[in-house]
Amino acid sequence: MGTILQRGITGFRDRCDQPLPMCDLNAFRSACHTVSRVTQCSLPAPIRQLNDQRNFFMALFATPQGEIAALLNQHFPLLGFAVPSLPGKPLRFSDARELANAFTQLGMYRVLSLSDLQQPITADELARLSPTEIEQVNYWKPTSLGQIIFNAWD
Repeated sequence: MGTILQRGITGFRDRCDQPLPMCDLNAFRSACHTVSRVTQCSLPAPIRQLNDQRNFFMALFATPQGEIAALLNQHFPLLGFAVPSLPGKPLRFSDARELANAFTQLGMYRVLSLSDLQQPITADELARLSPTEIEQVNYWKPTSLGQIIFNAWD
């Protein structure tokens, strides 16, 4: 699959770096509404940026199997899925095949699988991050790539 992490993916940057790119929240909302129609899953909550500490947008889908959250990194078009959790609790990443297929068909995002999100962190992946991001990784001690891509570090 190749390298997933890119410089700036954590939402942190060095002072001298250019501002980070931003994914379009309105485009994500539109994509989620399209996916909702295609999959016949409802969107029971507003699609929004949850707070200033999270580096991702979240859309909650009500599926026949229960609620699933679609997560979009704010800075890179990487999308994954998690079981909704309480604030302050770690994300539990999940596969959501029907939703993943629908998002993939849109061609807007790189949809990450559960195995991608649970992948252990390697030196090769970390080599792409800035020194400031490495400092954050060392402080927060994530154990998987998903925990770096979708984080609530402050």
